[in-house]
Amino acid sequence: MNIPQIRMESTFAKIGIETSRGELQIEQRHADVNIEQPKAEMMVDRRPPRLTIDQTRAWEDVNLKSVRRMIEDAAQMGYHEVMNTIASKSQEGDELMMIEYGFTANK
Repeated sequence: MNIPQIRMESTFAKIGIETSRGELQIEQRHADVNIEQPKAEMMVDRRPPRLTIDQTRAWEDVNLKSVRRMIEDAAQMGYHEVMNTIASKSQEGDELMMIEYGFTANK
């Protein structure tokens, strides 16, 4: 009996590939740059200067004082006079006491 047959034979295929480095060349014209900037706006806010001079001491030096200052000065001067009078009277009292007990102020 004849049976049909298929026969296959294979051999390894060899492929030869050659490569070379790729080369790329690009040419580009110079770029055009266009910049637009609006004009700057500047605002300056200026208040006029104000000079204040305190002349209180100058007026006091020529004896042109304010009423309040004159009252303060008179009160202070009165206080010092009272304290001096108290000290003087106290010293006189001490001297009288020493005389009464027979002591002298020089002892």
